[in-house]
Amino acid sequence: MKSLYFIFLFLSCSLIYGQEYSDAYLESKSDDYLGLLFDLKVKDTLTAIQISRVVIERAKKSNDFTQIAIGYEQLARVSKIPQTLQYLDSVTHYAINSDHIDFPAIGYLYKSFFQYYNQQYDASLKNAILGYHSAKKKGNVEQKIAALNVISGINRLWGNYQKSLDTDFLALKLFEDVPDSKISVSDYLNTLKGIGSSYSKLNKPEEALHYYQLGIEKSLAKGDSIMYRSFVSKTAAPLILQNRMRSAKDSLLKGDEYREYYDRSYMYDYYYELAQIYFGQSSEDYAIRALEKVDALYEEDTMLFPELPKVYSSLIAYYKEKGNREKQIDYLYKLNDVTNQINTRQAKIKSRTNEEYIIPQLVEEKENRIDLLEIENKISANKMLLVIGLLGLSLFLLGYYINRQWVYKKRFQKLITTKEDKKVDASSSASKQEISAEIIEDILKQLDTFETKKSFTSSTLTLNKVAKSFGTNSTYLSKVINLKKDKNFSQYLNDLRVEYAMEELNENPKFRKYTIKAIAQESGFKSGESFSKAFYKKYKIYPSYYLKQLLAKGD
Repeated sequence: MKSLYFIFLFLSCSLIYGQEYSDAYLESKSDDYLGLLFDLKVKDTLTAIQISRVVIERAKKSNDFTQIAIGYEQLARVSKIPQTLQYLDSVTHYAINSDHIDFPAIGYLYKSFFQYYNQQYDASLKNAILGYHSAKKKGNVEQKIAALNVISGINRLWGNYQKSLDTDFLALKLFEDVPDSKISVSDYLNTLKGIGSSYSKLNKPEEALHYYQLGIEKSLAKGDSIMYRSFVSKTAAPLILQNRMRSAKDSLLKGDEYREYYDRSYMYDYYYELAQIYFGQSSEDYAIRALEKVDALYEEDTMLFPELPKVYSSLIAYYKEKGNREKQIDYLYKLNDVTNQINTRQAKIKSRTNEEYIIPQLVEEKENRIDLLEIENKISANKMLLVIGLLGLSLFLLGYYINRQWVYKKRFQKLITTKEDKKVDASSSASKQEISAEIIEDILKQLDTFETKKSFTSSTLTLNKVAKSFGTNSTYLSKVINLKKDKNFSQYLNDLRVEYAMEELNENPKFRKYTIKAIAQESGFKSGESFSKAFYKKYKIYPSYYLKQLLAKGD
């Protein structure tokens, strides 16, 4: 999954040079020649775009839909993010009936990788499944494996561990159909890593360690030190299950030496597993510090992590024992919030997987694979009973989660109940949130002052710090922001900061001389990357592009 995605990112991160060829010259060349020239000039954005547009226009004149799709696929690789998905939509549109072995699957897969990276998991899963079906019809094994890696990763991320494991084993079996010269080592290693992760989640540490060891050996054989360290880090989870805490900690720390090369979810795993190690070593205070690191990560980027409910449950239990009522309330609110979000997302992922993607029999012969779209009509009675059994188990787990959510809600209400009776206005939003109108009014006034004084430009703000400065608690502040601003605290801060940056860019000529990193810091962001993402999320355009356009206009 990651290999194709990073190739896509690498090709998209292009430098801009001058135009070298006339349209007439390019139009005189063959499609094969233009394809090779595009690959040579892919880092020269203007020339690459010129080539792809010539390919598209010429193909449209001859109604060559496959060549039109190739042109749009090239455009997607060298265009800015806002246009990328539009061009990929054109790829799948024009190539839907193409005979080319790579189309239209390549369009679906590129969209899937892009959406996965941006946490659009439901859309990513949908396109991965479409890509798989398309690749299967064309017999494109490499694309099938890439699609399966996405499908597996998303299901594993949201708790569908057996489905993820079955999918990874299907991918592993498909490698038998790929010549050694064409095997993507990265895809193969990611498949091994996925199998190990699923076995860990299914509480089967011996099996997990077996596949992680295969990955370690393959990484060493290929001289891939980054993947080697990643596999070493992954062994911490099954070692914890075996209560081998010292070995687990050694693996975790050894892998952490390469943390800058791992994906964004790594730090969540690192601190969560470090906490489990400390709990296993009876170092509760250190474990709680590690869990609070996970909480801080979530406050900063609001990236949902499947183990967040366990994190907040542990923090609540700890501070209950310590008698810290304020932190209990804060973590109870967060527990309720993330549980709702995770349950909703898990239900969507499981529903889409079950409706649109069925794992074929892993023991089928290569020449007798059952089409995934028809398998439901050919399944045996025993298989059907198994499906019904799994459905019953899923309903039981869903009932368990709903019941647990109800219990948490009751605990939350009990904790925030005060001895004073409060008058209730059934029609008011305040009553729905169990906060008095006076408190809401006071918090709103302080938020107005907070915005007017541009206090949000401090990069060290957290929900707890702001609540303390307002003389209230984080639960009340968070609820009022959700209720009155229709967003969570992180979104509220990010919106204020990007609006400030936009205003300064428009009104302050000196501000336009800053680098993106400097603008980010002036606006309250900790990095240029987080600023760019927030800016794009609100305005659907990147700040670097907007700044260039302002400078070009001379405003």
